[in-house]
Amino acid sequence: MRTLNDPGTIEILDRELERFDWDIVGIAESHMTGTGELNTDNIKMMYSGHETEHRAGVGLVLSKKAAQAMVSFKPINERLLVARFRVWVGWLTVIQVYASTTAASEREINEFYNLLQEEVSAVARGDKLILIGDFNANVGKADGATAGKAIGQHGYGNLNASGDILVDFCILNNLFITNTFFRQAKASRCWTWEAPGGRYRNQIDFIIANEAVIGGVVNSRAYPSANVGSDHQLVLANLKLKLKRNNCGSRQSRPRVNTEKLKCSEGKEKYKRAIETEWDKHWALLTSKSTNVEEKWGVIKQVFTNTAEKELGFVRKPVTESWLSPETRIRVEAEEQRRLRDTSRDKQRSTITSCAER
Repeated sequence: MRTLNDPGTIEILDRELERFDWDIVGIAESHMTGTGELNTDNIKMMYSGHETEHRAGVGLVLSKKAAQAMVSFKPINERLLVARFRVWVGWLTVIQVYASTTAASEREINEFYNLLQEEVSAVARGDKLILIGDFNANVGKADGATAGKAIGQHGYGNLNASGDILVDFCILNNLFITNTFFRQAKASRCWTWEAPGGRYRNQIDFIIANEAVIGGVVNSRAYPSANVGSDHQLVLANLKLKLKRNNCGSRQSRPRVNTEKLKCSEGKEKYKRAIETEWDKHWALLTSKSTNVEEKWGVIKQVFTNTAEKELGFVRKPVTESWLSPETRIRVEAEEQRRLRDTSRDKQRSTITSCAER
């Protein structure tokens, strides 16, 4: 993108993506500051930008399915972000990239690739890995040194110095530049960036995959029909990969405190004394002027919650079904208690017998 910081640009992006079948779209040059997320009716966007300046910036646009499958989001800086997704077989890590341009100093380029290497090395073993974005590098076609490795036979343009660095990085990490592996009927489906006035065109935007993903890539190409007012073309890769809703972070039901004990005077008095003791322990903190409202509320909540759990305990889940009649329930529970006693007795006999044999 040229920018997503101007009014209406998010809506334009949303409208253009409606014409494609997609789940995860990487954005480079968003020019948005800070980190966070944006939501519309159709998409969710996670972004990472410079702290104060409207330059560079990266983001991931997620479909509803991808948003539900996302496990974690890690903004690195205005050139890198990492997200992890759950798939039906294992996990998928996606790294969105906006590499330094060829005009950058050698130090800047080295710093970028060192940071990118840190993130690639930190990916969990066995994860499917995809790097997407504007790498500002021409890799050309495979030659004798790269054949069967990082680059395919259908790259566009000629290898340059930045491309050399990218190819070496991919070979080192066993990565494959997917949109160089597929023959396209038209050149417009290969190049991804056009110089002002159409003077020349380069392939500098890539979707890069590790060995766990590359076998499931069906096609990877540029789409000239996508128009968001950018000098870059949309690149899409079709994968045999199914996202799975992430339920790991779903809220678990908490056990219920046994408030029945408060119905008897003894239980009520015991609970009251415990609360008073806890108040005394935290009174100085609660009355201190240096303690803010959030801290005071945290202490109050902790006093009531911890005391209730300690003094009252939790409601035990009934071992019988609610549809049983009272008479049958009593009989079943008595039978269950008898069985537990018999089991315990048998274990004791077994222990005594074993000790006697020794």
